[in-house]
Amino acid sequence: MFWNGKAKYLANGISLLRIGLSVPLLLISVPSTIFYFFYTSAIISDFVDGFIARKTGATSQFGARLDTVADAMLFVVLAARVIPLSSFPLWLWMWVSGIAVLRVFSATTLKIRFGHFALLHTYGNKLTGILVAALPLLIGLPQGFFGFAIFACIIATLSAIEELFMVLRSSSFNPDIVGLLILRSKKRFQDNVNKVEVT
Repeated sequence: MFWNGKAKYLANGISLLRIGLSVPLLLISVPSTIFYFFYTSAIISDFVDGFIARKTGATSQFGARLDTVADAMLFVVLAARVIPLSSFPLWLWMWVSGIAVLRVFSATTLKIRFGHFALLHTYGNKLTGILVAALPLLIGLPQGFFGFAIFACIIATLSAIEELFMVLRSSSFNPDIVGLLILRSKKRFQDNVNKVEVT
């Protein structure tokens, strides 16, 4: 119990560190070595705080909200620095806007239904986060940057649709749900195990 309490403060502290790392990104030139250093550190902190909280059983509503705020701030800063450097066509920006609308609608639906404004921690959302996080690292490669952005949008669209479906079908709030395909695979596996045990 003592370690769990300490781990909670550690995880929240790392989330606060991500907010602190996001601020200098507004002032540092892009691309540059120091920009990549601060940005990579912020991304690593995003994985570390959640890992510590889950592995030590130190998760909390405050920690989840703080993590969401830190993620949102990093995303806004990232958008403010990267968008002016990109030359994406209008249709791609419309695509991104559509994905954002789906995300906001899902989070708002969660708030209305269960009292929590949040995004689900599905594998699809985690993969989307990894792909989006990798985008700034490809700024210096125009062709690779554009192709990677399209791939990221495809994954983001699929995960956003999956999330919305689960939000609408869920009977309770479970932010750590892994995803539809994983759940169905586990259910089929368990059904097969039960059949073997019966026979």
